[in-house]
Amino acid sequence: LVKKIISDKSIVNPRFLIVTDRINLDKQIRDNFANAAMAPSRATTGKGLRTLIEDEGKIVVTTLINKFETVVKSGVVAKNSENIFVFVDEAHRSNYSAMYNYMRDVLPYSTFIAFTGTPLLGNRSKNPKERAAKKKDTYAKFGRQYIHTQ
Repeated sequence: LVKKIISDKSIVNPRFLIVTDRINLDKQIRDNFANAAMAPSRATTGKGLRTLIEDEGKIVVTTLINKFETVVKSGVVAKNSENIFVFVDEAHRSNYSAMYNYMRDVLPYSTFIAFTGTPLLGNRSKNPKERAAKKKDTYAKFGRQYIHTQ
C-alpha cells in the first residue's frame, strides 16, 4: 500500500506512520519495511517520535501507540499532516482510550487506515442492552470503506 500511494503523483511528498501496540510487532513491521528497501525509522521513545514526525525527510516511521502521549504533552501538532498516512495495525486493540485521541491530536489532518483481522463490531446488535454494553466498534472508529477484506 505504501508503494502504491508513493506512485500516485497527485499525493505530494507522502509520509507513513505505522503504529502498533506491541514491541515485537513494531520490530517486525520495521524489519518488513527494511527488507522491502523502504528505510524505515523506528521511534523507540516519545521524544524520538516527536523528532521523527518533525523531520519531513523521514518517509516511513514505525512506533508504538503509547509514544503519542509524550508528543501531545510536548505541545507538538503536525500542522502539515495531510500528507501523512497513519497505518494502525491491530486496530481492534488499544484504540478506544486516550492513546487513540493523542494520535488524532498530534496528526489532525492525517489519513488513518486501520488493519485488523478481528474487527470489533460494537453496537451492531438489535438488542439495546447488548448494544449499550459493546461500545467498541472498529468500523465506527476508522470508517467503513474497505481497502481489502481477505
